[in-house]
Amino acid sequence: MCILLVTTWTENYGDANAHISQSFVSAWQSIQSGLELREISMDLFAFFLCKDRKVALLGTVQALFEASMYVFVLEWTPALTEASNQAFIDKKDNTNPPIPHGLKRKRFCLDKIRKILNI
Repeated sequence: MCILLVTTWTENYGDANAHISQSFVSAWQSIQSGLELREISMDLFAFFLCKDRKVALLGTVQALFEASMYVFVLEWTPALTEASNQAFIDKKDNTNPPIPHGLKRKRFCLDKIRKILNI
């Protein structure tokens, strides 16, 4: 698939002969139509939210879960850094960082998946 895309895809450079003011006008019209569609979609969202209580509860649970994940991510690094405040760690060594955050996060995610799958 990649070979097919690389060999057949042509780049879209736009219309080189178009006047710059016309480009801005058409971009502004696209933005305006996008805002109108957003208003319509928000009305539909409010309709379904009010119509079905389960949708509102699901949205609330999802929002709370996402908020807890953001708090976790924001507090992850300071907590690990505070836990590793030991004299023998060279915190200025960029080749061997004291806290491999990426590896710890990957291990955490793999443990969660293993727990979900009961492996």
